[in-house]
Amino acid sequence: KLENRNMETKNKEEKILKIIEKEFAVSLAQKESELSLIDQRILEVRKSLNLVRSGAVINYYTPTQNKQSISTDHLVSFHPAVRKQFHGKQPVSQSSSSEGPAAKPLPEKIPHYVPPIKKESPFEVCDPRGSQHKYKQRIIIGNVSKWIPPDQREDASSHKWMIYVRGDKDQPDISHVVEKVRFELHPSYHPHHIIEITETPFQLTRRGWGEFGVSVCLFWRNERDKMVAVVHNLKLDKTHTGLQTLGAETAVDVWLHKVSEAQEPVEQMSSLFENTESEGHVIKHIEENK
Repeated sequence: KLENRNMETKNKEEKILKIIEKEFAVSLAQKESELSLIDQRILEVRKSLNLVRSGAVINYYTPTQNKQSISTDHLVSFHPAVRKQFHGKQPVSQSSSSEGPAAKPLPEKIPHYVPPIKKESPFEVCDPRGSQHKYKQRIIIGNVSKWIPPDQREDASSHKWMIYVRGDKDQPDISHVVEKVRFELHPSYHPHHIIEITETPFQLTRRGWGEFGVSVCLFWRNERDKMVAVVHNLKLDKTHTGLQTLGAETAVDVWLHKVSEAQEPVEQMSSLFENTESEGHVIKHIEENK
């Protein structure tokens, strides 16, 4: 009896599995047919969209587009997507002899040199107001340095440097225009961080281990010229050869008053007055010989 029951259950299971497989096969076939139908409809929609797009383009260009021929080849319009690939201006249309009288030939353009646009520099000094009474003086601020070997150092200073103020190579001595120079060093040199040099050569020698900006104030002999402050970035030797090397130089163009023209008005005004014991300075009376 048990064997018969087992056989019956196995038969039932096999029948159920066959029914399920059959139903799955039917449903899969239906889905595949639906997918193929969807693909076919998508292709039909794409074809119709291409037809609509071509018709729209033809309708857009038909009213304005000229028929292409040998004589009107340059008047044919291009699609905006294609027109982006063309660069430059469109050539001037040449009128044919049948349309009207011949146009006058355009004058031939002769190429010539066009200088480049000069870039504005913040370091360039423009001509000031009243420049006819002034002249330009070139001032150069620089420094040299020398590396100190470790066995020769007295403290933590690794370099010995010197900062100087001079003129250009044609006239390095500027003592005739500069009265004194004030050097303002790093605060670590306090209380000796502000030094004034009143005699030529205008230079200062110190020892140190780092680079910093030195504020250099220039005072002029002419009282009409105002003090000028320049910041020079100190550059130390990085070759460690023990030889004196040039660090950096800062060039400045300064407009100064001409001494001769500044004194002439004073002399002319003093010649118009005379000193008397009773009334002091009075205007001179000049008698003209008639």
